[in-house]
Amino acid sequence: MSSVFSNRRWMIFPVSELYKIDWDQVLESQGEIRRTTLDGQTTFVKWDGADIPSSVQSLTNKQGPYTLDEVMPIITSPAWIGTRP
Repeated sequence: MSSVFSNRRWMIFPVSELYKIDWDQVLESQGEIRRTTLDGQTTFVKWDGADIPSSVQSLTNKQGPYTLDEVMPIITSPAWIGTRP
C-alpha cells in the first residue's frame, strides 16, 4: 500500500444517506460527482486518520471502515465497474 494512503479510510453506504455527511469532515466536497455502484444506490466517502468522523459514524447502513487494500476489491468489482443499465 502506498504510504500516502496508509492512514486513509473509506466507508461505503447508501446514497440515500448522503445528507448526513458533514463535508468538512471528509475528503470529498458536497458538489463533487460521486462514484456509485452501477445501480446508483451505493457510494463512499474517505478521510485520513483512524478516528471515524462523527457524521460518517452516524450513518445507519454503513460498511467499513476499510483501508485501501480492503476497499479496492470492492470498488473495482462488477457491481461498481461496468456498463450502466
